Amino acid sequence: MLEPMCRATVVIGLLLASCARSGYERGSRVGDASARDGAPGDGGRREASTRGDGRLGDAATLPVLRGLAVRPRYALHPAWNQYIVNSDPRLRSWEHPDVVCDPALEAPYSACVHAGAVRELRLPGIASCAGLSAADSRDAFVWSCAELGGEAVFFSTALRPTVGLFELLDGSNDFRPLSVTVRAGARLVAESASEVWWTNQVRPLPSNGGLRDAAAVLDLAGAIYVATEASDSRGYEVRAERVAIVTAPGATLRAVGFPDSSGLVSVSGHDFFWIEGDFDGGTRSATLSLTQSRRAVLRNLRVQRGNRGISLQNCTGARLSQLRVSNTAGTGLAINGSAVTATDLAIGNGSPDSSDSAGLTIAGQRHTFVRVVLSHLAQGLEVSGGTQHTLSHLTIANTAGVGLALTDTSEATVAQVLALNHQGSGIELSDTASARLSELALLGNRIGIRVVARTGLVFSGRLLLGGNTDGDCRVNFGDGSGIDEGCVAQSGSTLEVLRGLEVSATFRGRVTSDDTACTTDVAGAQAATPTADWVRTESPLRLWGPEGELFPAPGLARACAAAGPCRLWDLRLRPGDTVLTRRSGAGLTQNSPFASGASCPAAVHGDQALLDGQGRTFLRNATELLGDGVGNDNGLCESGEACSYSPHHGAWQGDGALREPCLFQSGLVSEVVMRAYQDGGG
Repeated sequence: MLEPMCRATVVIGLLLASCARSGYERGSRVGDASARDGAPGDGGRREASTRGDGRLGDAATLPVLRGLAVRPRYALHPAWNQYIVNSDPRLRSWEHPDVVCDPALEAPYSACVHAGAVRELRLPGIASCAGLSAADSRDAFVWSCAELGGEAVFFSTALRPTVGLFELLDGSNDFRPLSVTVRAGARLVAESASEVWWTNQVRPLPSNGGLRDAAAVLDLAGAIYVATEASDSRGYEVRAERVAIVTAPGATLRAVGFPDSSGLVSVSGHDFFWIEGDFDGGTRSATLSLTQSRRAVLRNLRVQRGNRGISLQNCTGARLSQLRVSNTAGTGLAINGSAVTATDLAIGNGSPDSSDSAGLTIAGQRHTFVRVVLSHLAQGLEVSGGTQHTLSHLTIANTAGVGLALTDTSEATVAQVLALNHQGSGIELSDTASARLSELALLGNRIGIRVVARTGLVFSGRLLLGGNTDGDCRVNFGDGSGIDEGCVAQSGSTLEVLRGLEVSATFRGRVTSDDTACTTDVAGAQAATPTADWVRTESPLRLWGPEGELFPAPGLARACAAAGPCRLWDLRLRPGDTVLTRRSGAGLTQNSPFASGASCPAAVHGDQALLDGQGRTFLRNATELLGDGVGNDNGLCESGEACSYSPHHGAWQGDGALREPCLFQSGLVSEVVMRAYQDGGG
């Protein structure tokens, strides 16, 4: 274990998170000249430590170290889907004892450490990390350096957020050989031998798309099953622990056959499941169905069709990230269980013929959802039952019903919400107790916010209102509402209200040119056919909906009809907008600009924080940068983490490269490295 002073120095040096293409598709990358700033999902390429006394040790004079070995940091748990217990959340991923993690923990995914992803490369004869950076041959991992026992050691801490496990595989038969290079600036300092790092069995997904085929059983513990080409399937049932399913980019696995009550992929009662890739549920009850599965990882998923896109029932400690779900007949993502952590979700275009086509439904307890986009649905986000949920940085738009509904819940925390163009309420609270709500923009809805049957509601921060045709606030009178029908703070709430906003020219809106990521659109439009591509767009803030000319408009508050045509709508703020841009802190006036090396905007000072029902203190106007090996990767910006500034309301906070940090002012949240996106990031 590092001594406290050393660890503090490590945190200062290693908290340099990096850039991703979008302010919604988060990643981390250091600012080296060779980095591909602005490339899609390019995060965590290299991490240069500034620990030590600023010297390179012997790195500048020694011959290049060649043929070094990359070894598992945790020798007892070296396989890809193996986990150890997180013994202390203050420790880095390589500092824990090599003790297996119990999947039965009633705690978030971060209670375990993905030991299989933590590799180490020692640099004999080099004492200092200062000025050094490392990258693997697939540019897949975040690398961090530490000085241990007088020797510089590089550790892989995690896959970069938008890099898939498929990048580590050599087709469907084995892992690729990988190597690591270490540089001091442009000079090569060391390189490892090219070797295979994992011993998990890699197998092709069984072919079962024929008329007489049945669902295939995947029962080899620890195996990684791979689809390298698009194919039809009668379904897969996972019946072993630590199984992974991966498809190659664009190799969509399609459900075929008559409607079926099972999922295209079904997991029941098995732990540490891992899934990535492209899946089309056809007429199945769910495309991906997990039941009583603990500590599953669902990442970099593109899911379309099926009645439900993704269903997690009675699941504990799952980790969801970088998910796109679209064109389902019913709910896009259904969650029931405990301690699910989800970041970077985009869900849209639910069936216009189903009242059940909510984008996201949440039940259970202690879930955390950060950076979520929902649009063109019957309903947006429904939280029904349970306690201590935390929802932050939500953009919910264009539904035929309610944007965000909290029903029969307690101790929920809701922050940074943009609710736009709903035919019902932007936000509706019913039978809700002890909820905290902060930083809300409710625009162009029938009703801005509706409160019934409530106790102990507390509102804070900014409340931006405009274009709500039947009223901004509809509230049952009495104690505990936190707000009255005049949108005036009550019962301990503190609000700054800005009313009468006009947002007809605020959003980018109608897309009229080819989307470079979508495979089937023409000038931003496509027909609603079974072969249409609903889940690939240049930005997660681009979602499919009905054709139209103006945005926002009531006719867009639904999904695209089966007859089409369908149109892409962009929910990002238009460049030059002054109505919503930089309103997260002051409301009545714009936040001060973000400037690297200068004091951070007041909107993101350490006392601009919320305490949620789970006892976590986090900044309301920032989100955590993921995959940098620092913090718990729950998306909330907490003390000691690398974060990105949120100058606006909702999920989108800018695009492009990350700027160098501003000078963070500590308070309730402290020791944060705060960055912002170049384009639209403040």
